[in-house]
Amino acid sequence: MEQSKHRRVILFPLPFPASHINPMLQLANILHTKGFSITIIHTNFNSHNFNPSAHPHFTFISIPDGLSESEAATNNILHLFSLLNVKCVEQFRECLASLLSADANSEEPIACLISDAIFHFTQPVAESLKLPRLALETMGATCTAVYYAFPLLRERGYLPIQGTTLQAISFLTLHITQFEKFMCSTLIVFQIDYRLEELVKELPPLKVKDLPVVKGCDADKYFEFIQTKNNLDSKMEQSKGRRLILCPLPLQGHINPMLELAKILHSKGFSIAIIHTNFNSLNPSTRNPHFTYHSIPVDLTETEASIKDLTVVLSILNAKCVEPFRECLAGLLSDGVHSGNPIACLISDPFFDFTRSVAESFELPTIMLRTGSAASLAVYAAFPLLKEKGYLPISDSRLEIPVAELSPLKVKDLPTMTNCDPEILKDMHLPQFAKNITPIFQFSH
Repeated sequence: MEQSKHRRVILFPLPFPASHINPMLQLANILHTKGFSITIIHTNFNSHNFNPSAHPHFTFISIPDGLSESEAATNNILHLFSLLNVKCVEQFRECLASLLSADANSEEPIACLISDAIFHFTQPVAESLKLPRLALETMGATCTAVYYAFPLLRERGYLPIQGTTLQAISFLTLHITQFEKFMCSTLIVFQIDYRLEELVKELPPLKVKDLPVVKGCDADKYFEFIQTKNNLDSKMEQSKGRRLILCPLPLQGHINPMLELAKILHSKGFSIAIIHTNFNSLNPSTRNPHFTYHSIPVDLTETEASIKDLTVVLSILNAKCVEPFRECLAGLLSDGVHSGNPIACLISDPFFDFTRSVAESFELPTIMLRTGSAASLAVYAAFPLLKEKGYLPISDSRLEIPVAELSPLKVKDLPTMTNCDPEILKDMHLPQFAKNITPIFQFSH
């Protein structure tokens, strides 16, 4: 994934610097370090917040937004959001179409559009031009969850709260535009009344005082705006019947996380096909009935299954699975073409390293699900350094010594495998992240 083959990404931020432009530019910087070329489309409104000289490697394109002077000065943020979503449509469409037209003969094909989630209109525009679109939520995940729950919160009577006093959070120390100052100082307010400390049972551990509301606009319009956004986001999540193939490693600690991911994806509208080995095979009768299961004739002999060295077992599985997996995947891809239910991608366990090359031979995108945590990966990545510093191999006399390079871990916290070479295990953990794949990490709570 790190090598983009000079592909270009188009980004379209909402024109408010502190809360929307800066996160989008941070993402642009990350993508640029991965080899992508970056084009930033921005409105004339607040265009002074874009400084091309600070990003000489990016291409900046300004489009008219159609806002009058009075509209741009409004204190009603939702009204301004709505105006931008209406008035930018045609100018944005023309700009995007022009870029795609120029892209036809370019050595930097456009990979996708990344736009602010508030810019609802960019989804149908991108769809009409057959360009993939990603929406960037600049809020935290928790805040996003609260907004998605707004209809329920209103239904249960948590919102709107009938209070008499409003306490605004002040961010006026931010030296930004006058409107941005208004937005930051009054957008999030807490209602002060008798229900302040009441728990929101549907969103623990939040209390009523933690729920965000917008000051300066009609509550019904605010809820309508949030509902419109939620509906559009839900539409994006619909997969149009596309199918995903998942291939879990048949070992404890790997199958269940893959099936949990499958359930989440199925709830978003994807069809799910599971490829599994005869070794530790899945029993469809005890699993999700909405999935299809495809067993490949791969098993371990009694001798192989009794091997204590995990790295040896993984090597055997990788060698035995290649051709049966290839045949099964080819059959599923062929069925997808004829059934009108195309396969979007393969999601595999990173220890099944062979799946990457097989998928590449079919030009099928691959995603790897790491069932270990991101922190665990960091530890494995540091194995050479830990060995050099004398933390490894672990000595019982040093268990309580802090690992300065991986604070706050102590030596006793470092993972060990009693029946295999940790260096080999480290090598099996890391190579896939230098390859052309996308990793997903499982986060434990």
